[in-house]
Amino acid sequence: MKIDRIRVDSFGRLSGFDTGPDPLGSLVVVLGPNEAGKSTLFSFLTTALYGFQPASRERNPHVPWGADEASGAISITLAGAGCAEVERRLRSAPSGTLRADGRTRPLRNQPLPWVEHVPRTVFRQVFAVTLSELAGLDEETWARIQDRVLGSMGATDLRPPRSVADELEREAAEIWRPNRRGHQRLRTLQEDVRALRARRSDALSRDAEIRALIEEGENLEVRLQEVRAERQRDRTEVERIQELNPLKKQFDRIAELRSEGGPRHEIAGLPDDPMARFDALESEARQLGRQLEAIDRALLGPQEALASFEDGDRSLLAREDEIAAFLRRAAPVEVDRARLSELRDEVVDLEYRAKTAADHLLAGTFDQSVQDSMSALSVDLLRDRVRRLSALGEESTGAGVVVPGGPLPYLARTGALILASAGTGAGLMLWSVLGGPPILLTLGAALFAAGLTLGLIRLLSGERGRPTSSVTRDDRAAELEREIFELLGPVSIREQYLTPPGDPLVAGVERLQALIREWHERTRAQRTSEESVRSMEAAARTLGTSLGYTDPVDVTNLPAKLDRDVREAERRRDAAAKARADIRRLEREREIIAGERS
Repeated sequence: MKIDRIRVDSFGRLSGFDTGPDPLGSLVVVLGPNEAGKSTLFSFLTTALYGFQPASRERNPHVPWGADEASGAISITLAGAGCAEVERRLRSAPSGTLRADGRTRPLRNQPLPWVEHVPRTVFRQVFAVTLSELAGLDEETWARIQDRVLGSMGATDLRPPRSVADELEREAAEIWRPNRRGHQRLRTLQEDVRALRARRSDALSRDAEIRALIEEGENLEVRLQEVRAERQRDRTEVERIQELNPLKKQFDRIAELRSEGGPRHEIAGLPDDPMARFDALESEARQLGRQLEAIDRALLGPQEALASFEDGDRSLLAREDEIAAFLRRAAPVEVDRARLSELRDEVVDLEYRAKTAADHLLAGTFDQSVQDSMSALSVDLLRDRVRRLSALGEESTGAGVVVPGGPLPYLARTGALILASAGTGAGLMLWSVLGGPPILLTLGAALFAAGLTLGLIRLLSGERGRPTSSVTRDDRAAELEREIFELLGPVSIREQYLTPPGDPLVAGVERLQALIREWHERTRAQRTSEESVRSMEAAARTLGTSLGYTDPVDVTNLPAKLDRDVREAERRRDAAAKARADIRRLEREREIIAGERS
C-alpha cells in the first residue's frame, strides 16, 4: 500500500493542505521548523488509517480552535494495483468513507481493512518520527503480536484471550475502578447525585420563595384592581365636577353680567352664537387633553427603559476592559486542559517505560536516589571506558593469554573458538532477557558454558604463561573496570551486563537516562500546565465574586455569562440613552400642548 496524495481541510495547525494531483514519490521528506506541523501531519496519517482517537470533538486536541470539525482525505495505491480514497471527518461524532473499485462504503471510526493486522500502537512505534519511539517496541505490543500469531495457528473464528481480557477489563473500568484515575461512569454519577442533593435544598427554599412571591403578587393584583376601580370612580366624579363647575360659574357670571351688563348694544361685539364658539373651544381643549394623555402613556416605555439601566449595569460596563482582558486570557483554557490530559497520559506511559527499562537493567530498587545517580552518570565516559576495556580484551585474545584481572573474571578469551562461543552465548542470553524468544536463553547458556569449559581446560592444561606485556594489560583492565564501577556509583547493575561490561551496558544506561530525562520533563510541563489552569480558575472565582455573582462560576461557564451580561448591559445602556432623548422630546411636546390647552 502506497500513499499517493494527502489533503487536509482542517487538522490541528494544518488547514487547506494538499500535496497536489500528482502522486507522491517513493521517498517523501517533510522539512520545517519547530511547530510547523510535522508531527501533526504524521498524526493525520495515523488518523486516516485507523480513525480518530479520542473520538470526541471536545477531547481531541487536533480539532482546530474555533472550527466545527476536523477533516481530511488520502489517496492510496493497493498492492493489487487497485486505488482507494479514504476520507475522515470529526464533528459531534467521527465518520469515515472508503471509495474503492467504484464503490463507496462507510467506515465510521474503524481502521482500514488493509491495516487491521497491524495494531495502532505498533504502527506508531514502527513508523514513529522521534528517537524515543524508534528505541524499540514495548513489552505489551510484543505480547499482542504473539497472541495474534499464535491465535492464527488455531481456529480462525477464535479471538486472542488477551484481547478478550483487555476488553472485559476496559468494560469493568467504565463502571468501577479501585482508584480515582481515568474517566469512571460510577464516580461521575455519584458526584452528580451529591451535587443534585446539595442543590435540592436550595431549590426547595427558592420554590418556597417563589410561591410566597406568587401569592403576594396575586394579592397585589387584587389590590391593584380595587385601586384602579376607585381611581376610575374618582376620575368620573372629577370630570363631572369639572364639567358642571364651569357651567355654575357661567351661570353665576351670567347673573352677575346681567346685573352689571347694562344695555345690550354694549355687547354688540360678541359672535352671533357665543355658545357654539364656546363649544368649539371646549372641544379643542378636550382634544388637546387627549393628546396630553397619549404623551403620558408614551412616556411610560422610555421611563421603564431608563429605570432598567441599573447600578449593576453601570458597574459591569465600568469594568469592561478588565472583563475583556479576562476573556482573552480564558480563551485558551480548553486547549490547556486538553494538553494537561495529554501530558498526564504521557507521564504515566513514560513512568511505566522507565520502570520497565530499570527492571531489565538494574538489580536493586528504582528509587529517587537511583534516578538522580542515573541522571548524573556520564554515558560518554562509560562508553569510553567500555571500549578501552574491550580493546584490551581483543589484544589479550590475539596474544593467546587468559587474564583473570579486576573485580570481574575474564575466562577463556585465549582463542578464536573460545571467544566466538562465549560471545555468541552471552549475546543470545541478552537478547532473550530483553524480550526475545525464551529458547534463546537456553541456547545462549549452552554456548557460553561451552566456551567457559574450553577456557578452563586450556587454563588447567598448563597455558598459564603470561608475557610481561600481558601483566601490563591486566593492570590496565583492572583499572578500567574500577573506573567503570566508580562511574556507576551506587547504581546496582544486573550481573549479565557486567560479565564483562560491554555495549549492552552502555545502551541500557543510555536508554534509561533518556526515559528518565523525558519523564521528568513531561512531569515539569504537567505541573506548569496545572498551575496555569488553577490560576485561571482562581481568577474566574475572584472576578465572579467581585461582580456579585451568587451562582457557582468557574473558568468554563464564566466567559459565556460575562459576554451575555455585558451585551445585555450595553443593550440597556443604549436603550436608556435613546429613552432620555425620547423623554426630552415628549416633555417638550407636552409643555407646548399644555400651554395651548391652558
